[in-house]
Amino acid sequence: MSGNSVFWGLIGILLVITCCYAPPVNKKKPSPEKEEEDLPEYARYLKQVVQILEQDEDYVQKLMNASDADLRSGKVADDLDLVKYDVRTKLDELKRQEIERQRMIRRQMNDHNSGLKEREHWNPVFDDDNPDFFGPEDFKKLLSKHHDEMDKRDADRREEYKKHELQKEHERRAELKKMDEEHRKEAEKKHEELMKKHAEEAKNLHHPGSKAQLEQVWEESDGLDKKDFDPRTFFQLHDVNGDGYLDTGELEALFVKEVARLYNPKDEGYDPVERDEEIARMREHVMNEIDKDKDGFVSKDEFLSASKSDEFEKDEGWKGIDEERPYTDDELAEFEKSLDQAEKHRDAQKEGTTEQHDQQQQQHDEQQKQEHH
Repeated sequence: MSGNSVFWGLIGILLVITCCYAPPVNKKKPSPEKEEEDLPEYARYLKQVVQILEQDEDYVQKLMNASDADLRSGKVADDLDLVKYDVRTKLDELKRQEIERQRMIRRQMNDHNSGLKEREHWNPVFDDDNPDFFGPEDFKKLLSKHHDEMDKRDADRREEYKKHELQKEHERRAELKKMDEEHRKEAEKKHEELMKKHAEEAKNLHHPGSKAQLEQVWEESDGLDKKDFDPRTFFQLHDVNGDGYLDTGELEALFVKEVARLYNPKDEGYDPVERDEEIARMREHVMNEIDKDKDGFVSKDEFLSASKSDEFEKDEGWKGIDEERPYTDDELAEFEKSLDQAEKHRDAQKEGTTEQHDQQQQQHDEQQKQEHH
């Protein structure tokens, strides 16, 4: 296994942090200089650490064989003291440089005349007690920060989707209140039928990442004969930037046409936010099944290994987002209560502004009368 592949396997995910969940597009891989510029401070430092660690093939193998729990807990860092001497020396020197870099950033930020905008600094690198040694604890801090950021990204996306659905349901209920009983019953029935129809259509979708689903992409998007489907060729076709990994955009692009069967812009009730969430959920599902080292990317080895499994041949369909609401009844009640309070606050402010304006106008009129007399 090459050091370069390990680098992208462990660090490629950092690029996902900077672009988050942009719509799936085919784009060229950014230049190294641009990547460095876009990365958060901790990610830039972690990238440099792994670039050094990739020079030790034995340690690389331990990282690749580590479990998700070991990666998240930082247990993989416990063997850091066993890396080769030249790698150890480079890590120590990198830490010294990083500490000085962060000190410089803090000095510049404290200098109000420097013109330097406030920026993130990587606090855990401040190690005045042991500034000349990069040890397991240093690596653990970086890995912990990395996973916290990834978890936060997914949590933020789900929370935004929940808010969207709460607002959508609030508006639907507000419209129902304006209707008489007959029209309200008709609207409710139509809504229920639409939801049921959508849920049933979702069951007809192929299971994300299954052979049937990928064969469909092979045939419809790639324009190739279904009987000639080959996992290795498929991977090469969809590894757009040629780095040996399927990233977030490349993975989500595999599900665009599949989800289009469920979300047609011409259909009544079409919601592009729900469509994007469906694609993101499919991508997460595939990552959970295939991304064994939990680095946020699907490597060629992981993809080919999955294509040889029994699960790959199964097509169990898909449970769409309509199957389960992203919020509870209590959360909806609290959301509507907050909206009601906000509206009352705006009305009170508006009333206060109007009253103040009337008083000012009255004072102006009185002044005009006095001047006239």
